[in-house]
Amino acid sequence: MKRLLFLAIIAVIGWYGWQHRAGVFGGSADSEVFLVNSGTRAMLRVRLTVDGQTYVREVLEPEGRTKIPVKVGRVSDFRLRWDWRGLEGVPEWRGGEITPGPPRSRCTLEVFDDNDVIVMCGPLPTDAGR
Repeated sequence: MKRLLFLAIIAVIGWYGWQHRAGVFGGSADSEVFLVNSGTRAMLRVRLTVDGQTYVREVLEPEGRTKIPVKVGRVSDFRLRWDWRGLEGVPEWRGGEITPGPPRSRCTLEVFDDNDVIVMCGPLPTDAGR
């Protein structure tokens, strides 16, 4: 009887681990950053630096958006550099904050014509409850 109870407990633990494997075993440790170009010109040579790592997108058209998976090991701010198509100069912006998980984060950086950037961050929804 004790063996049967022990096997039942092991089976329940195994089932729970399988159903929640992304949360239990780490799954993807990446957070997400969405870059949104809300300007009227294309953004060229976009460089996003988070936690000492730089992520690159060559072109982001007006009203375009791109998803960048980022690894965050410590609390970090965002550094963004880009060129506007047809304009001189290299705008640079620094701000916002992203923290390491858990939970993983989803941040949206929305860039406007006047080089202002709005940052919105929140927890990334999990699929552990499927």
